[in-house]
Amino acid sequence: MFWVVMTVVASTVTVTYAVIGRYGQRWGISVERARRFRTSSWLAAGWTAVCVGHFLVGR
Repeated sequence: MFWVVMTVVASTVTVTYAVIGRYGQRWGISVERARRFRTSSWLAAGWTAVCVGHFLVGR
C-alpha cells in the first residue's frame, strides 16, 4: 500500500511540475522558475519510475 501511495504522489508531482514548467510563464511565473519546475518534473518522473518498478517487482 505504501508504494501505491508513493506512486500516486510522485506521478501527481510529476504532472503538476511539468504543467507549471510548460505553462507557468502564461500564469506570471518567471522563465527561470518555470525552467526549475521543468527540471524538477524530470526528477519526479525518475522517482515515479522507481516507485512503479518497486511496486511491480514487489508484487
